[in-house]
Amino acid sequence: MLKRTIDWLAGKIAKRSLMAQMLDARRSLAAGGSAVNIPVTERTAIKFSAVFASVRIIAETKASLPIDVFERKPGKDAEVKEHPVAQLLRFEPHEDFTPMIWNEVRQAHLCLWGNSYVELEFAGRTAEIARMIPRAPWDVQPFRGQDGRMYYTITDAERGSRVVDRSQMLHIPGFGFNGLVGMSVVRHFMAESIAIGMAADRFVASFYGNSGRPSIVVEVPEMLDDQAYSRLKDGVEQQLQQWYKPLLLEHGASLKAWTMPLAEAQLLESRKFQGEEIAARGFRLPPHVAGYLDHAKFNNIESQDRYFEKHTMRPWLIRDEQAMNKTLFRSSERGRFYVKINSDGILRGDLKTRYDAYRLALLAGWKTINEVRALEDLEPLEGGDVLPRPAAIWGKDDPSMDIVNPGGDQGEGDSRVDPRLQAITAQTVRGLIHREAVQLKRLAGKPAEFRQAVDAFYGRHAAIVAEKLGPVSQSRQRLAMLVESHRQEILALTQGRSDLRESVDRCVQGWDRSAEDVADSLLLDAYYQSGAPEETTTEDDDDED
Repeated sequence: MLKRTIDWLAGKIAKRSLMAQMLDARRSLAAGGSAVNIPVTERTAIKFSAVFASVRIIAETKASLPIDVFERKPGKDAEVKEHPVAQLLRFEPHEDFTPMIWNEVRQAHLCLWGNSYVELEFAGRTAEIARMIPRAPWDVQPFRGQDGRMYYTITDAERGSRVVDRSQMLHIPGFGFNGLVGMSVVRHFMAESIAIGMAADRFVASFYGNSGRPSIVVEVPEMLDDQAYSRLKDGVEQQLQQWYKPLLLEHGASLKAWTMPLAEAQLLESRKFQGEEIAARGFRLPPHVAGYLDHAKFNNIESQDRYFEKHTMRPWLIRDEQAMNKTLFRSSERGRFYVKINSDGILRGDLKTRYDAYRLALLAGWKTINEVRALEDLEPLEGGDVLPRPAAIWGKDDPSMDIVNPGGDQGEGDSRVDPRLQAITAQTVRGLIHREAVQLKRLAGKPAEFRQAVDAFYGRHAAIVAEKLGPVSQSRQRLAMLVESHRQEILALTQGRSDLRESVDRCVQGWDRSAEDVADSLLLDAYYQSGAPEETTTEDDDDED
């Protein structure tokens, strides 16, 4: 009975001790601690390279994008440059900040603390926003008043503590569970991962701070009295201060090095993994953007850049846009004016890539000449606002609008094109179009997978087109652009439609009607690229003169 009681008491003590440890760990994590006994807060975490790189990349990328104000109008929304909000966002949100610095500070607060606060000051007479002052997250405390509205307590060194209404605060919360206040990625979600990475950095720093020397163990064959122990201890410590000097030992003592093998600890792999985990999982950055290039290949960099624009930056941009549209405009202006962050600069390619994209847009008929020139900051041209109407989509009802074959058919055909070669090329083009028609009609039976299936099909189809039409074309790039224009057209015509088969039939019929034009275009292009023969006068002509 006594033994059973003792065992029961021991179990209770053990459980209470375990519970106390769990509570201590919970309090430590809430205060910014971690299981590796390294305090992780926003200020300490930014010193860790993976956190700093992630926050800086997101903040600088977002801050470099222009913020425009548009007014909704019938037909096409117009950009507004004279609106007070547009003037603030474009030129001077605050007298101490340029627009980029202002946006960079806000996004850094949002990435680290999970909330961005900007106090709005209004001009007395016009009731327009005069200044937008970024406030540090640790100086702002949001709360809900008795009337149900959100209020913010601001602690300012200049003006003291005060309370402002939600109409005076541009608050952008990050990810959270109540929708009102965001949670810190660093403190609440990635504290353990960051602490492990910081612990590895500290270990490496201490190792090299000790000149790369391992710990020392001195072994003696027998017990030493206090005097001998103190003599040996002082002698060893004194001699170790003079590294690379002979070490003299007494009492039969021997010296052994004791340290953890770095290879067995996988120190480099662990530090690298922690950095990738924080960048990829904590801040959703593609590895190559954060500086981890092991899996970055030439053929997947472009897709990773699209991932960065779509999955990393787009959520941040939408948070900003929606909060600005809700707060910066007066109630009478909401719905009429809106803010839009131009993200095209993220994927802005090199000169050749941009020009190829412009050419595809013109061939597909969804951009005008002046729209393309505006993207390159060029002056508009007279007549450049007319939208091209490719014969592949619109047919040949208006030949003057066909940019593939301007003016339509020219008599009996171009004398520079061999009619036999033209017939063979046109037949080959029709065969390739027939292959497209068969595959696209089959894919139209699966609407949910249509877009992905079309992209996969044209990825394979491009190689077949290059093989079949390569002998008559001087440029593989031209053939790739032809395939891409078909892909763009089929996706544009079928977007949001339920009658996929009907849309596919319409598109394929237009391609089939333009098969001869495509053949002529390819042959003429090859004719000019190969060097057109110069016209010369013959001796007979001279004699006749």
